[in-house]
Amino acid sequence: MVFGPGQGGARVVSPTREDDIRVHRRSREVPPVNPVLVGAVTVVAAAVALAGLASTAARRRIGLLHLWGTAVLELLLLVQAVLAIALLVGGERLADTPTFLGYLGGIVLLPVAGGLWARSEPTRWAGTVLAVAAGAVGVMIWRLVQLWEATGG
Repeated sequence: MVFGPGQGGARVVSPTREDDIRVHRRSREVPPVNPVLVGAVTVVAAAVALAGLASTAARRRIGLLHLWGTAVLELLLLVQAVLAIALLVGGERLADTPTFLGYLGGIVLLPVAGGLWARSEPTRWAGTVLAVAAGAVGVMIWRLVQLWEATGG
């Protein structure tokens, strides 16, 4: 119920059909920005970043551990993207959909770009490249949560 000004006090305004739809959609069992996936992405991104920094500190190039970590990170992000896009296509609306989609697209591309750049880097700085990409993913996933929650999704 929404309360608004009236004659002699507050009046009760019944919810509109759109409000009923929004309330119904908010009670979905699978949220578009899934908290379990957000936690998993954060942990994997931190692990990849630490592995990258460790290889830089050891003056070594990245190895299979780095690449497998990046692949797992990308897989988690693709699952997250599919969930969010499925709900958006299904009728869920955000106040700032272009920003949400921009972050979603960017976060999916970062591990691929970072992994390719790190793999082509012939020096020990490849680990730092990967660490920066993973760190950015760790921050951007939480920004996606903020964008979804701020709009009432």
